[in-house]
Amino acid sequence: MVPIDVLIEEAWNGRPPPSARRAVHVYVFRLRRMLAAYIGEPSDDVLATSEKGYLLRVGPSQLDATRFRQLLTDGHQALLSGRAVKAGVLLTEALALWRGPALAGVAVESVQQSLVIPLEELRLSALQTKIKAALELGQHEAAAAELWALVAAHPYREAFRAHLMVALYRSGRQAEALTVYDQARRQLREEFGADPGVALQRLHHAVLRGDPELAALSRPGDSPRRPVHPVDNGSRPVPAQAPHVTHVFAGRGAELAKLEDIAADVRAATSIVLLHGGAGVGKTALAVRFAHLFSQRFADGQLFADLRGFDAHRSPATPDEVLSRFLRALGADSERMGADLDEQSALFRSLMADRQMLIVLDNAGHADQVRPLLPGRSSSLVVVTSRNILTSLVAVDGTAGPDRRAERTGRRRTAGRRARGAGGGGSDWRRGAGPALRLPAPRSQDRRLGRARPTRIEGRRPRRRTVLQ
Repeated sequence: MVPIDVLIEEAWNGRPPPSARRAVHVYVFRLRRMLAAYIGEPSDDVLATSEKGYLLRVGPSQLDATRFRQLLTDGHQALLSGRAVKAGVLLTEALALWRGPALAGVAVESVQQSLVIPLEELRLSALQTKIKAALELGQHEAAAAELWALVAAHPYREAFRAHLMVALYRSGRQAEALTVYDQARRQLREEFGADPGVALQRLHHAVLRGDPELAALSRPGDSPRRPVHPVDNGSRPVPAQAPHVTHVFAGRGAELAKLEDIAADVRAATSIVLLHGGAGVGKTALAVRFAHLFSQRFADGQLFADLRGFDAHRSPATPDEVLSRFLRALGADSERMGADLDEQSALFRSLMADRQMLIVLDNAGHADQVRPLLPGRSSSLVVVTSRNILTSLVAVDGTAGPDRRAERTGRRRTAGRRARGAGGGGSDWRRGAGPALRLPAPRSQDRRLGRARPTRIEGRRPRRRTVLQ
């Protein structure tokens, strides 16, 4: 509740005209009309009048400033917990709420001091954290392009200069990074007779020395685990089979953030994620991008196989063919492999038992192609991409073969959803509108069977096209 006398005091800065009270009533009337047009219904309940003044009834998610602060807090926490992708998504959403300067056109000094300046500081903090997340993801050149403008707009904000120096240095532009520092030092000395802060000076010395720690590219989920090398300690192979990642990867931040959450929760049992959608939606690009971004989270390496489930020119890959390649990559000699699929699958599970790996099974045609390639109770993550729903893989029921009837039903339902959504150019979540790929339910574990149930991510063509390699 805001008393009308307070509104008059704030609006006219302590010097109201005689008609101030009537003017406030007129402004409130106009504001109610604007709110009614915006929400599509009478606004008296939203902006209520009482004997003491006016009350604006809004929920936390309806006020953009409140939502911005919450997204900023969540973004900071995500970055501190090592989830740089999620942090970038949250902070990008927070900054998208801004449509220009806060309270533009309100020249009241008290409002500027109490509301506008703190909000602007939070906006700059969101920008700094978003850029820090981008640097952790290796997006140095894109960050540098944004930082040049920020440094020009905020020349005394040393955090922006520091991020720009790091981005340039990691892009192989050491001389430009040193120039950024020299410009800051010269400007501060000419205007204030001072030098840059200690943190910026230390960064300058690190760039001069070519400090290896500065050049090291941090990755999401970095931890003190052993690094990924082709061979670990000269005895245990650590494969890195993820194919080359395309340089052009548009959107998919929300889906990467969901995969990031799943990867952070991988424990004793194998987790399975199904990326589902039609041809060209970007399933393979998303899986490969994820594999490269989070390679450090899977200390024992990555396995990748194209199952060719929808290849018009080659026959689908058989499970024994893929298992043979996987077993060789894990260091098994040919004498131990055996010729029987069950033997190969059992050996694969044994070799995977104490490993933490990422396995990407691309272009699966049906569940029978996938099931023999699943580890047992290792701390691994399996990402499966397919144009089909693979219902029997999602709904694990303990039977030996796939539920063909369920898969056919699932395909018919998906086709129906595609037909209904084709006109909109996007896709819908089962629980409301959402991005082109979706997570309809969180990953769950079937403890009775000792096997993970896959999380399914489905979708159609994205609004923003993903360019595939």
